[in-house]
Amino acid sequence: MSRLYPASLLLALTGAVQRLDYWFYDAALSRHTLHKSADDPILIEVDNRSLAEMGSWPWPRELHARLIDQLQYAKAVGLDIALAESTLASNQPDQSLAAAIRRNGKVVSPVFPESAGDTLTETRPIPLLAAASNRLGHTDFERDNDGVIRRTYLMAGLGSADFPGFAKAVYEVAQGLPAPALKLPFHGSDESWVRDDEVLVPFGNGAEPFERMSYIDALSNAERETFRNRIVLIGVTAAGLGDMHTTPISANSAGMPGVVINAYLLRGLQDNSLIRPLNLLRQGLLTLLLIVALDYLLTPWSRQRTVLLAYPAATLLVAGASMLLLNLGHIWFAPASSMLVLVLAA
Repeated sequence: MSRLYPASLLLALTGAVQRLDYWFYDAALSRHTLHKSADDPILIEVDNRSLAEMGSWPWPRELHARLIDQLQYAKAVGLDIALAESTLASNQPDQSLAAAIRRNGKVVSPVFPESAGDTLTETRPIPLLAAASNRLGHTDFERDNDGVIRRTYLMAGLGSADFPGFAKAVYEVAQGLPAPALKLPFHGSDESWVRDDEVLVPFGNGAEPFERMSYIDALSNAERETFRNRIVLIGVTAAGLGDMHTTPISANSAGMPGVVINAYLLRGLQDNSLIRPLNLLRQGLLTLLLIVALDYLLTPWSRQRTVLLAYPAATLLVAGASMLLLNLGHIWFAPASSMLVLVLAA
């Protein structure tokens, strides 16, 4: 079997069996049950009911200002709504919202990459709102080659990874960490979007690890005490308006809004359950180590009929170890390369 060692390393380093690894990862997530907690984030959503009662989108910025004032007792507020253009008729709505954001003092606003022709740009809130915000956080997610969102990066930015992920930025505000200086939005035309500190989103089955509230209820019916010492995210969940993504736990036809993915990430940061994938080098070395170790242990059976049972049993052992590492250690080891080599050896 030693001649298969280079093959196992090649499979691990090239990602030739990524689709199978995705299937194992999604299957492992389906066995992970989430539970409600007293400090779950509150997601205030621009949903279909709010749109039906408050009118078509976008809404006047004075409404957002009223909501931000309603959240004065919140521990942190993530305003996951793109406000990258000024109102045309007057700058008064922008000034009202900026004043409310400044009064609150704990608001995070989004930044994200966009393509403008052949140039990549960094889209931020208008300068008035960006300056009023406590800090900015990026809302960029990595799409795997099967079109599914499973991962993101805790740091990213144009030219250099200067911005924390949106959920991380909100969590930092809730922790009382000092705000970094706002980076000037000047970039060269050939700069690329840089990502760092990869994590997998801690999706799972069971209860959503956050509380949902319609925008109109938060604005008109909820008491300010409702939000005391709670982390609040505000974003669009109505179909056809927000950014929708396919995830391991969302229906392909509907997708999951980006603000909901950030709610899962935020809960993962709160309970230290973010999943970290092994980097390419560690993935390759661990794959090779497993193959060599199992080959050594299975050699006594190589001339017996039981070999056809021993090697498949070893593949199941590798799969089980990967799922155990994921659920208990929050570390993802992709097992498909090791399993395929063991099957070929058998």
